Amino acid sequence: MNDMLEGVCSYDMRHIIHYLVNKKKLMSFDVLNARIRGFDYGLEDTSNRPAVIAAFAKPSVSFNLKAAEMLRLVRYFALMVGDLVPEGDDVWGLYLILSQITQLVFSTAVTASELGLLRTLVSEHHELYTDLFGDSLKPKHHFMTHYPSAIQSLGPLVWLWSMRFESKHGEAKKTASVVCNFKNICKSLAQKHQMKFCYRLYSKESFTDYDLVVGPGSEAVNTDDTDSLLAAVGVLGQVLYAKWITLNGTTYRPGQTLLIGVVDDMPSLAELLGIFVDSSRTAYFVVCVLDTVGYSAHVNAYEVLSTCAYKCVKAHELLDYRPLHRRTLPNSPELHKLVTLHSAL
Repeated sequence: MNDMLEGVCSYDMRHIIHYLVNKKKLMSFDVLNARIRGFDYGLEDTSNRPAVIAAFAKPSVSFNLKAAEMLRLVRYFALMVGDLVPEGDDVWGLYLILSQITQLVFSTAVTASELGLLRTLVSEHHELYTDLFGDSLKPKHHFMTHYPSAIQSLGPLVWLWSMRFESKHGEAKKTASVVCNFKNICKSLAQKHQMKFCYRLYSKESFTDYDLVVGPGSEAVNTDDTDSLLAAVGVLGQVLYAKWITLNGTTYRPGQTLLIGVVDDMPSLAELLGIFVDSSRTAYFVVCVLDTVGYSAHVNAYEVLSTCAYKCVKAHELLDYRPLHRRTLPNSPELHKLVTLHSAL
């Protein structure tokens, strides 16, 4: 969070936006902010959409973006303005490298070959950053060179980063702003925290390996297609058809895109059509398999087409538990739907 989102990503995006807007005149700040405000973030990222970017004349001006907002800006910047940037642009190439580094660093699982790729990308990024912008590398750039060895020793860094601790700390900060106790605020916060923890112990809330909240629904209407799809994964008998579920803190609704596997080094994606829950409170997703047409390097996304193939997958068998969203580039309706992955395959 501190090295990448509040450091390197901020340095890079200031230079990149300065280059695209002030130097190349490929867009104005009004167009850029209109794209940011009007972008389809989907259900998953709506709460952390980036704030508008105030106009600046020099790249030394800092962005007023939170870490979560910067992550969304880097992840979706290609889909926001990629249609305005000519292919083969060197600075745009630096952005694409930064986007790939971000995907690898925030991956929930990393292979040995991806560690080698991460080392190469970090080296290329630093070289391009100094050559293109004439700017010196900062200490946070140096910390990136240690990421591959840190991942090799400790595992994916997304399980260790400080964002979760910052989120936990946020509970105390919100309480402190409304409690109006200036005599011993630490005692007040500690007492509330312990009372909340005591409640969780007695109620056994969120202490299971499978935390499932089921939204409104009804008993599923038996059809030959539904029964055969559910039977293929061992589900027999009556099941509940739910409009939405929240599984281990992640909400799933029909219309989302799910990463269900990898086929020939390409992601196997599917559109979520229906959610079913059996008597043992196990969740199943009926999906329409999407055809992955190819990888669009210019926007770091995969092109997909709908098919007539349907299947049922268990919720805990998803390759990535985080739902995705299909989008199209602005002013390019003829393109296939594009999907940007949360992390590297």
